[in-house]
Amino acid sequence: MIHEGFGNKKLSVPETVSGESSIDKEELSEQSQDFSIESDSNQVEQAARFLGDETVVEIRRIVSELHESIGKMLEPVLEKIENGEFQLLIGDDTSGRIPALIVRKIINVAYENTGRPKIPTHFIAGTSIHSNKEGLSLKELELGVAKKEAEISAYIAELKTESSLNISDALIVTEFIESGEGLIPVIKALQGNNITPVILTTNINSYKVARAMETELNVPLVSYGKKSPVPPSLFDKKDLSGVAKHYFDLHAKPIRLGISEDERKMILAKMTIARDEADRVADKLVAELLLT
Repeated sequence: MIHEGFGNKKLSVPETVSGESSIDKEELSEQSQDFSIESDSNQVEQAARFLGDETVVEIRRIVSELHESIGKMLEPVLEKIENGEFQLLIGDDTSGRIPALIVRKIINVAYENTGRPKIPTHFIAGTSIHSNKEGLSLKELELGVAKKEAEISAYIAELKTESSLNISDALIVTEFIESGEGLIPVIKALQGNNITPVILTTNINSYKVARAMETELNVPLVSYGKKSPVPPSLFDKKDLSGVAKHYFDLHAKPIRLGISEDERKMILAKMTIARDEADRVADKLVAELLLT
C-alpha cells in the first residue's frame, strides 16, 4: 500500500523481501527469476482439505477480485509488453505481491511468445510514519528513511549492473495507492539509475493522485484499474502473501517464522490457495489480453 503524505518525500520506509525454498520459493523469492505462481495440484488439494471450504472460497474471492482491475491497469501498456519494452518488474510488498506475480506471468507469456527471456522480478516495500506503531520520534523516522532510501538506490544500481539486460524501463506493481508517498524512494532510485518507471496499481484513491505523481515525480504513466478511496480486499492480507514488514529492515520476514507449527501450516495452506487462484486469474488475462 502507498500511504498518506504525498508531499513529505522523506517519510517513507521501503524494504525489500527475501526468498525461501519449497512452496515458498515460488511465492516468496524475489531474487530467483524462476519462481512462479503455478502450484502443484496435490498441494492445492491438501491445502483445501486443511483449510475447509469456507476459508478456501473466501481466499479465492479475494484474489479473483483482482481480475478486472489488473486487466484495466494493463491495457495502456499491453503494446509495450508485447514489444518487450520492460526489462524489470518491481512488486510493492506486501499486498502488492500477488498482483505483481499475476502481472509477471502475463509478461513472461508475452515474452516467451517472442523469444525473449523472463522479466527479472524483485519486491520493494513502502512504509510511512502513519504506520509508526512503535512510537518512534520524527527524527528517528527521518534518519531511518534516509538510510533506507540510500539502500534502495544501491540495490537498484546493483540490479542494473549485474543484469545481462540493458535495463531502461521498469514496471512497478502495487495494489493500492492512497497518495503515492510510499513509492517515492523507489521511483527516485530507478530514475537515479537512468531507469524510467511506469506504475501499475489495481486501485487508486483518486484521479488527482495519479496525475500528481505523473507531473510532480516525472513518471510517464500511472495506470490504475479502479478509482476508489477504499482499498481492495487483498489489502493487508499478510497471511496470503506470506511476508510482513518492519521498520527499516532491508528484507521483510516470512510471517511463519517464530510461530507454532499449526500456525505455520495454516499460513502455507492459505498461500497455496491464493497462489493457485492467482494462477487462474493470470491464465484468464493471458487469454483475454495477449495477441498469441
